[in-house]
Amino acid sequence: MPNKKMGRGLAFQSKVCYNIHMSKSISKAMVEAEIAVSMAETRRVIQAGIVRLDGQKVSDGSVVLEKGLHTITIGKKSVEISA
Repeated sequence: MPNKKMGRGLAFQSKVCYNIHMSKSISKAMVEAEIAVSMAETRRVIQAGIVRLDGQKVSDGSVVLEKGLHTITIGKKSVEISA
C-alpha cells in the first residue's frame, strides 16, 4: 500500500507499526519510520505544536523514545512505533 501524503511531505500508512532498533530521539524516529521526510520537517511540525507522543504534546525534538510501544500523533493522524 503506498504512503499517503499529508501536508508538506508527511507520509502515513494506515494501521502500521514501525520498529525502531534502538532508543532514539522522537525526531530521528519520525524520519526513520518515514513519518517525515527530513529532520527539518520534524522540527517544523514539532515547533508548530501538532506532535503528540503517547497523548502528550511534544515541544522538544530531542525527547528520547524508551523501549516499548509508542503512539506518535501529528494532527489527526497516528502511527505506532515500537522502540
